[in-house]
Amino acid sequence: MEYILETIQPYLGIFPYFGMAVLISFLITPLIGYFASRLGVIDLSATEAKSAEHMLLKKINKTVALRAGGLAVGITFLILALITIDLNKQILAVIISVIILCIGGYIDDKKRTNQVQQLIPQVLAALVVIAAGISIDYIQNPFDTSVDLRSLVIPFNIGTTTYAFALPADILTLVWILLVIHGVNWIFGVNALGEGITFIAYLAIMFISVKLGNTATATLAAIMAGGILGFTPFTIYPARIISGTTGSNIYGFLIAVLSILGGVKVSIAVIVLLIPLLDMLWVMIGRINRYGVTNIFETIKVVTRSDHTHLHHRLLKLGLTVPQVVAVETIAVGICAVIAFATANLPKMTTISIVGVLILLVFLILSILIKRGVTVNKRKQITRRTRDPRKGDDTPEDRYAY
Repeated sequence: MEYILETIQPYLGIFPYFGMAVLISFLITPLIGYFASRLGVIDLSATEAKSAEHMLLKKINKTVALRAGGLAVGITFLILALITIDLNKQILAVIISVIILCIGGYIDDKKRTNQVQQLIPQVLAALVVIAAGISIDYIQNPFDTSVDLRSLVIPFNIGTTTYAFALPADILTLVWILLVIHGVNWIFGVNALGEGITFIAYLAIMFISVKLGNTATATLAAIMAGGILGFTPFTIYPARIISGTTGSNIYGFLIAVLSILGGVKVSIAVIVLLIPLLDMLWVMIGRINRYGVTNIFETIKVVTRSDHTHLHHRLLKLGLTVPQVVAVETIAVGICAVIAFATANLPKMTTISIVGVLILLVFLILSILIKRGVTVNKRKQITRRTRDPRKGDDTPEDRYAY
C-alpha cells in the first residue's frame, strides 16, 4: 500500500493545477462568448457559408456558433503559467509565443485571413521558442543510437544578446511545430473532436512528464488539459462556441513544444497524434493524386484546399453521428496515448511503425467500405429512376417516402 501511494503521489501533486485550469476556463468561456458575439466573431453554418466555397466544403455544422473560444484556454494557460511556473528563458518564450498565437488566431477568426497570413504568427511563435533554445537536438534511429542535429551552430546577435541557431536542428524544429499545428487544425471538422483529441494528448504528455520527472512540463500540460476540459461543455455538438483558429493554433503549438521541452521526446507526441498526423498525410496524398501538381506552389495550393476526405468525413459517410465520430476518434487516440505511456522508456521507432501500419490498414478498410457504400447507393438511385411506375413494382417505402 505504501509503495502504491509513493507511486501515485507525483501524479496527484499535478492535479490541483488541472483543477484550477478547469474552473478558470469554464468561467472565462461565457465572457469570451459575450465579447465574440458583440464583436461579430461568428462561425457561419454550412448553409450560410455558401458565399465562400472553400468554407462550405469543410463545414458540417448546421448552426451558427461563436468563434475564438480558444482564447478562454489561452488566457487560462497564461494566467496559471505566470503564477505557478518558475520563469526562465524558455518558459517566458513559450508564454510570448502563446500571446502571439492568441493575437494572430483572433485576427483570423474575425477577418478570415488567407493561408499565408495564417502562417505568419505560427512561424513567428515557432522562431521565438527556437531562439530561446527549445529545439530537437538529436533523433534516435531504429537501432537506439542518437543522431546529432546540431552539426552547424551559427551565432546571431541582436543588440547585446547572442542567439545560437543550430542546423539542421532548428529547421527540423520549425517544421515539426508547423506540422503539428496544421495536423491539429485539420481535426477540428466536427464539434468537440479537436478538443477531445488534444485533451487526450495533453493528459498523455502530463503523465509521461511526471513519469520522466519533468515537473514543469507536466504542470504546463496539466494546465492545458484542464483548460480544454473546462471549455469543452460549450463546444459539444451543437456547439455554442468553437475554439476557432485561436484554439487550434495554441493547442497544436503547445503539444509540439511540450514534446520537446524537458525531454518528453517528440516520438511520444508522434505516437499520441499518430491518427491525426496519418490522416493529414492520407488527405494530402489523396489531393495530390486527385488534382495533380507540377511545382511546389501548386502542391501547397492543392494540399491546403478543402474537401470531405478527412477521417471524420469518412466516418460520417459510414453513417455515424457527430457524437459517435467524436467518441470513436477520441477513444482511438486514447489507445495510442496508453501505448505511448507504456513504452515511454523504450525505443520508439518500432512502436511507431507497428501502430502506424495498423492505423493505415484501418484507413484503407474505411475507404473500401465507403466506396462500396457509395456504389450501392448509386445503383439504388439508378434503379429507382429507371423503374416504370406503371408496372407497379415500386415498394410501399418508395411510394410513401418523402
